[in-house]
Amino acid sequence: MSLSFRNATTPFLGAKFRQKWNKLAFIAVNQYHLHVLNSKIGLHMIRKWLAAALIACSFQAFSLQDIADLEASSSHYIRDDLFIFVHTGPGRNYRILGSIEAGTPITVLARDNDAEFTQITDPEGRKGWVESKFVSNTMSQAEQLPIISEKLAESQNSLQTLQSDNAKLRQQLNDARQQVSKLTTTNDEQASQIIRLTAKVESANKDELVMWFTRGGLVAGIGFC
Repeated sequence: MSLSFRNATTPFLGAKFRQKWNKLAFIAVNQYHLHVLNSKIGLHMIRKWLAAALIACSFQAFSLQDIADLEASSSHYIRDDLFIFVHTGPGRNYRILGSIEAGTPITVLARDNDAEFTQITDPEGRKGWVESKFVSNTMSQAEQLPIISEKLAESQNSLQTLQSDNAKLRQQLNDARQQVSKLTTTNDEQASQIIRLTAKVESANKDELVMWFTRGGLVAGIGFC
């Protein structure tokens, strides 16, 4: 937006009046730009506040999902925050007994009526109240990491063992195939040899039969003589 005092009546006005008018116009333009800038900044801030509120609501809903399932037992843990404060009563206005680190296993004793605070005992035997949103039924990431790493190592060892067994079985299969091939070759050779021997036997039998016939004929001829 730009304003300037330039029209048909300008030449008839005094120089001081024109300067004053241009100064007022300049101030008005700056005020307008400042108003637009503030509006944009305000809109940007509103968007940021809305996004922050949405994230906070999502986090709160996620926290309450586990809070509703909390029961008095020793299978509970402090969520993955740096640390939280332990109070003497179910509220922030109660005296702070100390702090408890994320991932610490705890025993849940009770909850207040509004489910905003939970009474716990920690491994050191301290009894106090913490905000329920920081109590979870699942182990923290810090506690799960060694277990997951150990299971991963076991899985890798099992995989290596299976791969080694598979390689041995493949070698045994190859050896068996080679043995079968050798036996097949030997069997073929023996079958060929049997055929040759059978042919020789049959040929020998024929020769023997011819020889007997020949001898028989000679004997018969001598007898007639």
